[in-house]
Amino acid sequence: MNIEEILSYEDFERFNNNFHLHFVGHPENAYREASYFLKFQREYEEFEKDLSGDFTPRWLAWKDSELGDGLDTPKPDFMERFYDAYQKMRVFVETDHELGILR
Repeated sequence: MNIEEILSYEDFERFNNNFHLHFVGHPENAYREASYFLKFQREYEEFEKDLSGDFTPRWLAWKDSELGDGLDTPKPDFMERFYDAYQKMRVFVETDHELGILR
């Protein structure tokens, strides 16, 4: 259980630092191997697949399959989606710092 007060959306935007790395599908990604993330994955399987499936950290965007040319197009709701994930994931850790959030 997280002992810290939940961040507001505005504070999450300021302090999320490496939180997005949870959704990068690299085979040696320590964030994705963490026990709290594995719990989050099990609890919110479809939600996590949706976030991770097309996410690319290069532009903090999701790939736009309609372009068909492999370009990454920023999606206006990416931060809202991360904030939703943060709210769900934070219950599996003691502090937000474990999630890559620097207050």
